[in-house]
Amino acid sequence: MPAPSSRPSDSRRSLLKYQIQSPLISEHFPLPTYYALASKLLTLFHDSNESANLDESYVYAKRYCHLVFNVIPHHGYYNSKAFSSEKKLSTKSAMEVMGELEKIVAVMDVEEMVKREELERRLSEERERKLRMEEEMEEKRAEEDLMLPPPPSYDPSKAFNDEFPDPPKGRGASSLEPPTPTAPPEDEDDDQVRQRKEERRTGGWIEATATYRLALPKKSTLQLVASLLAYPVHQHN
Repeated sequence: MPAPSSRPSDSRRSLLKYQIQSPLISEHFPLPTYYALASKLLTLFHDSNESANLDESYVYAKRYCHLVFNVIPHHGYYNSKAFSSEKKLSTKSAMEVMGELEKIVAVMDVEEMVKREELERRLSEERERKLRMEEEMEEKRAEEDLMLPPPPSYDPSKAFNDEFPDPPKGRGASSLEPPTPTAPPEDEDDDQVRQRKEERRTGGWIEATATYRLALPKKSTLQLVASLLAYPVHQHN
């Protein structure tokens, strides 16, 4: 058996089902009591239907049809000839109410579709409003970025000179060149000549290194080593 197709008003009508109460059938109450109750429900249905109260009309219609088709037939005197006229009248009225009930459900479907369209329209407007606000904020940020001053230009040579400046010139540090050797005395022997050359070779380098170290600004050990490695090498004979 195929499942019934869903309708726009299914959720609305499912909330009304708990109001459709079914009276219990009892042999202690005469059958005319149930027909009188059915007649009262029919009157309430017509009144609510004329006032276009769809929810009330739906509930009274469902109560009436359920009472006529599902409750009264279980009474022990339902098929008695004494109540044949009430049986025919209530059955005919219930068939008419079922036709009106379908019209009520159709109107409910239309109302629910209109509500959904209205909700979708409002959601769409809200999304568009938020999108416009985001675009306006982006434009404002772009304008503020255009008003910012340009960043300073980058000069690689200037950056290198700032990182490794030339040593300052002054007393005791006028030049990084090692001291110029003086002429040896004529009365020196070979041992004195070798000793003087050794002192000149080691002492001159140490002195030049110490002088250059004092002339350098305070930098890291790695920068100092890089500066010393770049110092020109002089051969002394």
